[in-house]
Amino acid sequence: VSLWLNALAGAFVPWFGFQLENGNSLIGARREVYETGTLTATKKALLWYEDAPKRLTPKSLWLTKKREVTLGQSSGSLFEDSTSLPLVTVYDDKDETKSAGRNKETQVYHFLVGDKAMASYTDKVVKSLKKEEIASIEKWRKEFIKPHSNSEVDKLLRLSLAIDKLWQEQARHLHEMKRKTTDTLHVWGQPKADKQQTNIEYKDTVFMQEKLSADVKSSSPYVRLKVVMDYWCALWFWPIDKAAFLPTREQFLSDISLLVEKRDDIIMDFDKNLFSDTIDDELKFEQITELGFIDVHEQIAKNERLQIVQRVSDAQKFLHWELEFSDVFAKNGGFDMVLGNPPWLKVEWNESGIMGEANPLFNIRKFSASKLNTLRVKTFEQYPSLEKEYISEYESSSATQSFIGSNSNYPLLDGKTNLYKCFLPLGWSVANAKGTCG
Repeated sequence: VSLWLNALAGAFVPWFGFQLENGNSLIGARREVYETGTLTATKKALLWYEDAPKRLTPKSLWLTKKREVTLGQSSGSLFEDSTSLPLVTVYDDKDETKSAGRNKETQVYHFLVGDKAMASYTDKVVKSLKKEEIASIEKWRKEFIKPHSNSEVDKLLRLSLAIDKLWQEQARHLHEMKRKTTDTLHVWGQPKADKQQTNIEYKDTVFMQEKLSADVKSSSPYVRLKVVMDYWCALWFWPIDKAAFLPTREQFLSDISLLVEKRDDIIMDFDKNLFSDTIDDELKFEQITELGFIDVHEQIAKNERLQIVQRVSDAQKFLHWELEFSDVFAKNGGFDMVLGNPPWLKVEWNESGIMGEANPLFNIRKFSASKLNTLRVKTFEQYPSLEKEYISEYESSSATQSFIGSNSNYPLLDGKTNLYKCFLPLGWSVANAKGTCG
């Protein structure tokens, strides 16, 4: 990288805001759906979580522009001259039964429903330390994956439709943000293009405010969707000590609704910073009229469940490939080339990894179960903060094992949790039809 940077001529400064992402490649939500019939099945073998969801065709997200309409004049206009309102692009799907490639009458997104392996903590030692909490989690899981009622299915279909709109807008918005922050670099031997040069401060503002909605009140489609997907992932990694805050299915769907659905009961304060100054007025109006207004940061601040979701996602760094690179999947069907160097490592819980740091005897001696219990109790007494770290490490290890071992997430692995093997189907899924993996 250093050699490459030094080889660049002139004052050109590379900026990678929309090119590089940091996250756990293997853990995230996807553009995959379950048929509604599996949500209401009466036989356990036919229920949704017994099988993998169906992936939607990546390119189905990108819709062709059909027409442009002029917005009518309204009070509280975003524009100084409300008599001159812009044309707003309207996108239609050719097939009325389809929405962004999803059958809007029979398919719902997989990250709106539960799974039998969520927050599955089975270690005997941990269960003895957190008996009441784990009993509460097991009771919650049993309720969370019961067959759905018809009214719940109707709500899931409605939420999926709202997610379609957000995801389509996210793909177009990301495309636009990249266009505004991409500088042309003349390469010797190639025709010179019109030179576009934007400063780093402008690019950072686009990234922080337009994408992440920092210091603006109207949250971007990206932020709204990311919290929803993080929520679903967090249910797999839910902290044992926070068992009392696990959402009922009604609460979960209600929280999701607040994040993705357009609401008419919210009054916008136009004196506040609704949008970044880098967004043009057409996009501002399109987002408000089509997607509605929601301040995600405000919702998180007043909802304890969403605060837990945020803490878990910050720690685990969930990566939702088709959200982070939505324009790549929408326009290109995925990446042309995928390169990786994954570890040959089986995910499993081994307490000596953390206990040995405090007491090396856990690593160098083999004890009977009773002797090990005695040593563990003494070590916890000697190091008061160790038990909390112990539980946290177990949660992360166990939940990762459950997630990648689940048939609903990695069906080709048949429950195997070797990280090297996990990266193979992941590479295939993020590459396009003609892509190469290595």
